[in-house]
Amino acid sequence: MIEQTLTVVALDGHIAHLEAQQKQACEGCNGRCGSQVFGKLFGTAKKTFPYKFESSVEVGQKVTLSLDDSHVVKHAFAVYMLPLLLSLVFALIAAQLFMSSEGWQILAAAL
Repeated sequence: MIEQTLTVVALDGHIAHLEAQQKQACEGCNGRCGSQVFGKLFGTAKKTFPYKFESSVEVGQKVTLSLDDSHVVKHAFAVYMLPLLLSLVFALIAAQLFMSSEGWQILAAAL
């Protein structure tokens, strides 16, 4: 179970805008592994996201968001593996079914 504490920063009717507490990328090695460079590169702008609550919340209230690990694995598969597999399938279809040249195979994989 992945849990994150969020703070309600604004209310818009029943929709609350939540902001996560910023965490250092690597607190154990003080950024010697290179994560500090990426942290500076991408900035530390705080991002909020809307969420509709069934019960009432107040600005400044802390809430805990829990996410089941199985959902993370499913979404990671959809984001990373599915496009890769589909590009290989389309390239194979272009090569075997349509007897396309290499350029058309690359274009089919990109699509």
